[in-house]
Amino acid sequence: NLTVGGGYTIQVTASEASEHSSRQRSRLRSLRKLSLILDLDHTLVHCVAHDAASTYCNDPLLKGTVRNFLLPMEYANLEKGVGKGESLFFKLFGFNDPHLCKRHYLKLRPGFRDFISAVSDKYELSIYTAGTRYYALKVAHALCRYLVGAPDVDVFTPGSLTPLERSAISLNKKLFGNRIISRSDTGDLGKDVKSLKRAFPDGGQMSVMVDDREDVWANAQDNVSRAR
Repeated sequence: NLTVGGGYTIQVTASEASEHSSRQRSRLRSLRKLSLILDLDHTLVHCVAHDAASTYCNDPLLKGTVRNFLLPMEYANLEKGVGKGESLFFKLFGFNDPHLCKRHYLKLRPGFRDFISAVSDKYELSIYTAGTRYYALKVAHALCRYLVGAPDVDVFTPGSLTPLERSAISLNKKLFGNRIISRSDTGDLGKDVKSLKRAFPDGGQMSVMVDDREDVWANAQDNVSRAR
C-alpha cells in the first residue's frame, strides 16, 4: 500500500513500487536534498483543547508561538471523510462552525523557526502524524501562519484573503505540499503504528525521521529492515 497526495492509499505492484521509488530518489538528487519526515505532537508542537490555554495566546513573552484553531467534534466522520469526500454533515454545516467544533490551542516547540530555517534548504519536508488528517492539515497551516506572521482566523473566503494569509497558504504548499500522512490514511496498520513504506516503497533509503516515539516505527514490520 502507498499513501499519496490528499490522503489516498492505493495498492501498487512490486514493479510499480520500485519505479516510484526510483523516481523519488532521482527527484531528490536533482534537488540535492534528503527527505525529512516530521512528527507533530510532542515533537514540533503541543496541543490541548482546554479553554484555560487561551490566556497564553496574547502573551508577549511567547512571541506568537501559541496558536488556536477549531476542530470538529465528530472525529469519526472526519477520519472516514477527509481526503475521500467529506461527510454530508460537514458539507452542510462546515468545518468551522463554533457550535460543532472545539477550539484547540497549539504551542510550538522553542526554536521552531530556527529549526525550519535550518532544514528546509537541505530536506524535503513531510508530516507523518498519529493525529487525524484534518488535525494535521490545521496544524501545518498554523505553523505556516506563525512563520509569516499571519493571525489566526476561523472563517475566510477566497475573496477576503489577506496578503499574510496568502503567504501562509503559499508557504504551506512549499514546505509540506501534499506530503502529509495521518492515522486517517493508514487505519489498516493499527493504532500508533507508522510505516515508511507508506510514503517510500523502498523503505525510505533517502529519508530521516524526527519523532518523539521510537516504538511507533519499531512496531511496523515494513520498518524492521531499515531499523537494523
